[in-house]
Amino acid sequence: MPKLFVATTSLVIDGVSVTVGDTITEGHPLMRGREAFFAPFKPTFTHSEPPQRTSIAPSSPVARRPAVTRPKPKA
Repeated sequence: MPKLFVATTSLVIDGVSVTVGDTITEGHPLMRGREAFFAPFKPTFTHSEPPQRTSIAPSSPVARRPAVTRPKPKA
């Protein structure tokens, strides 16, 4: 991916109006010889993908037999 630059001042180059905040890719003909008017682009907000889980989910709990019930007390 090419580097991006942002204009730090407004100017007109060969009839093209460039205003502060406009972005341009590295090596663009409008930027050649005018690098002083551009600064590297830094995003305001960044986003990164959450880490991928590589572990395997635990298996289902083992089915257990019901507890042996005691006989009901006689009244």
